[in-house]
Amino acid sequence: MRDNRIYVDKQSICDQLKNHFISVGNGLADKLPKHDIDPLVYLDRPMTANSFMFRSICPAEVYDEMMSLKIDKSALDIPRKCIKHAANHIYEAFSMAFHQSLLQGIFPENFKFQKSHQ
Repeated sequence: MRDNRIYVDKQSICDQLKNHFISVGNGLADKLPKHDIDPLVYLDRPMTANSFMFRSICPAEVYDEMMSLKIDKSALDIPRKCIKHAANHIYEAFSMAFHQSLLQGIFPENFKFQKSHQ
């Protein structure tokens, strides 16, 4: 319920939540005391424009992820059973591909799937 109105369909509920969270930030910001302190002084190390970095992907992590896949589910066109059987031969190539993806800022569509092996 918002503004004495009850919302029941999913789209209206999502819209109302979105509107609430969009507006709440400005209201909170207006309540903060004004000061001239640079927020960067609170950081342990200086920030630069290029300071955000991913750590490299360890091939052993890729291997472990491959081996922990559930065989009965698949997000790619390759059966997971085949991936697990070939893991010893392909995990290093996969880790290099993932690492290059992060370095170049390119994330191929076929890399985008929900982790569902848990």
